[in-house]
Amino acid sequence: MPASKGIFPNMYKQVRVVFQPRFPRHGCILPCSDINISTYANMRWLQDQAHTTRLFCSSTTSSKSKNSGKLTFIGGGKMAEVMIAKTHNSFETVNVVELHEERRAYLQDKFNVTAFPKITNDEHKKQLFEETDVVVLAVKPQNVNGVFENLRHQLNPKTLVVSIVAGVSIAQLQEGCNTKSVCRTMPNTPAMIGAGITVWTATDSVSNYQKDLIKQLLDPLGKEEYVDDEDFIDMATAVSGSGPAYTFLFMEASIESAVHMGLPRGLAKTLTEETMKGAIAYAQASKEHPAILRNDITSPGGTTAAATYKLEEGRFRTVVTDAIWAAYQRARQLGGKDHKVWRL
Repeated sequence: MPASKGIFPNMYKQVRVVFQPRFPRHGCILPCSDINISTYANMRWLQDQAHTTRLFCSSTTSSKSKNSGKLTFIGGGKMAEVMIAKTHNSFETVNVVELHEERRAYLQDKFNVTAFPKITNDEHKKQLFEETDVVVLAVKPQNVNGVFENLRHQLNPKTLVVSIVAGVSIAQLQEGCNTKSVCRTMPNTPAMIGAGITVWTATDSVSNYQKDLIKQLLDPLGKEEYVDDEDFIDMATAVSGSGPAYTFLFMEASIESAVHMGLPRGLAKTLTEETMKGAIAYAQASKEHPAILRNDITSPGGTTAAATYKLEEGRFRTVVTDAIWAAYQRARQLGGKDHKVWRL
């Protein structure tokens, strides 16, 4: 039976199959007419059993799938662009406030959004915030106070504010925007290719419908995890938010060491990248504790044993732990909280 006649409603014309987690950018587009019951069942089995596929259905009639509401982005940087790319067809109106002219023109041309250079007058404020369902704050932390000055008396009490600004607490967001419905998120840079992890929390004023909107906004960035305690956001900032930088630093050290030994730089880079990617995929697939996996490949008196001895001698674990705690303390400090917290 053709998918469009039984498996998928007539409003869908194709299914996008995306293979995850190892290949987040790889996938294929399948016309519904090419998908029979057996094909669909196999895809669902993969999704249920191995969590390796994601299915996306695209609509032939976009008006049926659109929300009637308005979405406004304050800041049009790379992270905002990823969100806009997946959501601009889901809302009746999408506005972006972006200071840089070239960036505004790019977003307008690519996504057909309405872009503003800044919030300068009452007419702009009316267009941007009147009956707006969601406002996404996507600016640098040092610019957020200026944004608050323009938002504080403009938002409808029912407007949802979603922040991807690092280090700005829920209390600061509520006071700055003069609203109770606030969501604080912590994405990371792999979100640029849809391979990130975003930790988020929301106030009690955020409805279930608004939580669904939040998930819709975060889905293009990769995986998302909801937490009840805002303190977990600061902790996640130290682990996953800043985590890619720790990974890049380790990669850099590995590549430079390999070059110093005599390997060509291109080969050193490939070996380092593929080793890290493979090790992570293996750890996820095995579901074993990392200590067990490490012991499995550490032969007595071997090369790995010699290397790990040097890492331990250099206090590798302690340095990593101190670094993550330093990031956690700084995240709390940026949020106006007591940052003098120490591990036992």
